[in-house]
Amino acid sequence: ETQAPPHAAEVDPRQQDVVTDHPAVERAKRNPVHAERARDALSDAEEVIVISVLSRDEGGFHGPDLLNLMLACGLRYCHEMGVFHRFETESDDSALQFTMVNVLKPGVFDLDGMDDFVTPGVTFLMPLPSAHDSAAAFEAMFETAMVLVRNLGGELKDENRSVMTAQTVEFARQRVQEFERRHRLHRYQAN
Repeated sequence: ETQAPPHAAEVDPRQQDVVTDHPAVERAKRNPVHAERARDALSDAEEVIVISVLSRDEGGFHGPDLLNLMLACGLRYCHEMGVFHRFETESDDSALQFTMVNVLKPGVFDLDGMDDFVTPGVTFLMPLPSAHDSAAAFEAMFETAMVLVRNLGGELKDENRSVMTAQTVEFARQRVQEFERRHRLHRYQAN
């Protein structure tokens, strides 16, 4: 005769103190990303397009909210750098689209302390050149920033921390297109 499994009430009380990670933290840890490609793309960048999202609320952005939204937007956590990256595809050799850093120095996110984590804002950095499709990378970065604006009550800021208007967004978009044009021309002349 086999014994029935113990009921939850019969579980050893010492086991109830085991802290399990937040489901989003578990997801972020399961799908980590290697720093090398992202670090190279950022350090070799000729230009970097910057969009910051600052919280309108003095309480700032809370870790779990931020983490859930970033994972939903396809960003992956990089343990070595302590920041989030988004790549063009899930493949390990995929090109970096953009990186998200904490506005507070040193710019990192503590994945293990995400439940208590609060920040006044985040900054998205898009290195040029990097992604094969820079225009798509810019739109993905802008859309991710807008997700924070809409869901967490954020405000778009440019690299000088001035409010980003439709006009400044369009100017950033044109910088990306202009860079692409110059780069294509350069590649064409090199061949």
